[in-house]
Amino acid sequence: MDSARYYSGLTLDEFLKGMADQDRAAFVRSQEASEKMAQAPERQREMSGSSIHLYAAAEAWCIDTKVNLPVATALAKVAGNIDLRCHTREASRDLGVERIPTFILYDADFLEIGRWVERPQPVKTAMGKAATREEKLLTWNPYLTGAFRIDTLAELLGIATKLDA
Repeated sequence: MDSARYYSGLTLDEFLKGMADQDRAAFVRSQEASEKMAQAPERQREMSGSSIHLYAAAEAWCIDTKVNLPVATALAKVAGNIDLRCHTREASRDLGVERIPTFILYDADFLEIGRWVERPQPVKTAMGKAATREEKLLTWNPYLTGAFRIDTLAELLGIATKLDA
């Protein structure tokens, strides 16, 4: 990754302009709820002090993007040392991006720290174990309403803190 490519991505405001009004409103509500979680004292202690570039391969139409990008943007806003740019999945394929959202965290020199893909691990695990449609819905419906935001936040923080380890 280099700075020119990274900064060719959309800012959050530019990304949000591409969303339908109702999706944008829901995004903002989700981001505000995520900011409250990120501001918790235990989360503040986990935040890296180093400069981080967060590359978000995301599409406005994607439900997983609608659920998880607000968490990433809230983390960036609260941490203050994380810059976020949004890129399309197609523009990110050469980086190995197949599923969205994919968040790739880079250090100040654009060396990859780690990546987060699509959904938090508890959702992936539960959906993988579910044998019936009804069992999947028991996880899916709470996921859609933000019940797993804290997991997304914790996983992103886990990647970001690798930089200071």
